[in-house]
Amino acid sequence: MMPISKFLRAMGALAVLSLSACQMATNGPNESFDERTRFPVNVQPKMMTLLLPYDGNPASIDQNASTQIARFAADYLDHGSGAIAVSAPRRFRDAPDDVAARLVDLGVPHDRILIGNQDEPGANDSIKLTYIRYVAENARLRQLASRSWLYAQ
Repeated sequence: MMPISKFLRAMGALAVLSLSACQMATNGPNESFDERTRFPVNVQPKMMTLLLPYDGNPASIDQNASTQIARFAADYLDHGSGAIAVSAPRRFRDAPDDVAARLVDLGVPHDRILIGNQDEPGANDSIKLTYIRYVAENARLRQLASRSWLYAQ
């Protein structure tokens, strides 16, 4: 036999051994890959809500309420998903439009604002802003943090 053919056979055998060593058989469902154990991060939707007291007078949206709206809008722009909803009781028909105009001034796109009125009986005198924020949490780290003396609650 020629030396080159011996070399090719040896290299082929080495390649087969190398590839067969990479295969790892599982014995059943207990040993199969579980992504929840390996990657324990859960992403959950969380409803963010801001309630602003309102008495029907546009002047009741004072500097404090404007600052709360600005913070809420900034958080929505940074972390929000979908639309932001603005609602108030039916007797305050213009209140949602006023708040929506403030949101547009703060950079929230007009097409991502839903405006409506609350139809629930006995609704309190407040303007309600809501949006959905997705929050990632790691249950294992949260358990460790709750046991730690460094964790401040």
